[in-house]
Amino acid sequence: MADDLVNRAVATTMIQFQKGWTDCMSKKLVEWFWIKKVIEKNCSGRSIEWRTLLSLDTAFGFTGGMDEHTATVTNNYQVATLDWRGLAAEFVITYKEKKLCKGDKEIIGPLVGTLAENTMTTYLHEWARQFYGAGTRLNNTAFHGLLASIATPGTYAGISQSTYANFASQYIDATGFSANPLSFLLQLQMACAKGARGGRDRAMIDIFLTGQARYRSIMDAIQVQQRFVDEDMAKAGFQNVLVHGTPLAWSESADDYAPTLIYGLNSKQFEYQVADDEPVDTGSEVLPGWPHGLTRGWALALHQLLNKNPRASGVLYNCDV
Repeated sequence: MADDLVNRAVATTMIQFQKGWTDCMSKKLVEWFWIKKVIEKNCSGRSIEWRTLLSLDTAFGFTGGMDEHTATVTNNYQVATLDWRGLAAEFVITYKEKKLCKGDKEIIGPLVGTLAENTMTTYLHEWARQFYGAGTRLNNTAFHGLLASIATPGTYAGISQSTYANFASQYIDATGFSANPLSFLLQLQMACAKGARGGRDRAMIDIFLTGQARYRSIMDAIQVQQRFVDEDMAKAGFQNVLVHGTPLAWSESADDYAPTLIYGLNSKQFEYQVADDEPVDTGSEVLPGWPHGLTRGWALALHQLLNKNPRASGVLYNCDV
């Protein structure tokens, strides 16, 4: 009897389908918000180079009268070089899917548009991971993220940071951070300001980036009446607080890929170079040949992140909470 009632209900009652879909994967990226400050579009060339002044002449002195002074020629410049890297996310729709998923039979919306949006989400997830990386992901096809230039002295852009200390970032041990987080942030800010050269407008980091736990620890150290925010960042939907005049923001991506670190970045010393006229090239096309009517869509970029003066940015590590 009970089985008959269930079977009759199944046979005579339609399912209540909810139109549209719930997005449980997208996330707002404060890193993407920040990178827009430093984008250089329509870049080209087989690789990317920039010249760096990393030492000063040591042959100097004073001569009086007819005394001779021997001049020496010193090469104080080094060439930093990075290669282009690529990132792509794609989707494919078959002819059958396009023909059957239309009109009132669409549940999640127009198929091409929906999958294009999902593909862009996939792209940004991987982009954020690479932003905090060293450029070694996906068989060394990832762009050079923060870990490539802001870390213990290594080799960045072909230049040894151990040999040329002026090309090394500010790498500060923050053991004891939880006892006085604001002091460590000021130490990082001042070290980066000392490292930046080329005028007062280039001297300050303009963002601290960290995960939620360290953000909460810093917020707890700031008195309520002193909690001011960067209005532009807040209007864009990013929670932040000004620390020594610099916005501090937390990021899900920092939680995922740099959970114990706090970065201080100076956008005046970075360039995010892309080879297209937009940060991400997106589109779709119907492919010729067989299978017939196959549609391919993409989100892709040929790009690279340049930290042209690593000593103007830095990181706190061992940030206990």
